[in-house]
Amino acid sequence: MRTNNDGSRNDGCVLVNILGGKKMNTKIVLIFVIGGLLLLSGCTSKPTYSGDASEVGENNSNESAASTTSAKKYDVVSLDIFTASMKNWDADPAADGIEVTIEPQNVDGTLERAPGTLTARAYHAEFDSSFDRVKTTLIKEWVNIPVSEDGYGFLGSEIRLEFDDSFVIPKDPLYLEIDFIYDGQTYSAIEETIYDFS
Repeated sequence: MRTNNDGSRNDGCVLVNILGGKKMNTKIVLIFVIGGLLLLSGCTSKPTYSGDASEVGENNSNESAASTTSAKKYDVVSLDIFTASMKNWDADPAADGIEVTIEPQNVDGTLERAPGTLTARAYHAEFDSSFDRVKTTLIKEWVNIPVSEDGYGFLGSEIRLEFDDSFVIPKDPLYLEIDFIYDGQTYSAIEETIYDFS
């Protein structure tokens, strides 16, 4: 144990200000932490729920297309999944669905806030002979989920794929496929391992 010049103890657990080498007040640290959390909370959009979409077989493609058109032209060349995991959105302990943040991207990998529609499919998965996870049985499908321009945050558009009451969450992680349709083109992405963190 060392002592400071004023005789006080120094256990090595002192926060150091990188600019001046002085002790930082705990209140200042808390302000930075809270500010960071507030900043991150604005990085994703207000979530879009899959319940806003049509069921498989419903014929409302004109309505979906009208709600996701835009006068601006976006340079989408690929789709990325920023995050995806099973989440709980109510008071009970079970997962209520899959929360996924999508990023349509341009050739530079920059987010393009393009409107469109999204389809998602969750599968059982297993390892093949090369130890890669591959999809097997389709478990659940969500179709015609509208993605609007104003539904994007800094990191992408957050979509909540809701489970129905009869859905049984498998013990193994899910395999997720996403198709995003913009301007008549389909952009796809997969997440091979969706865990239940609810």
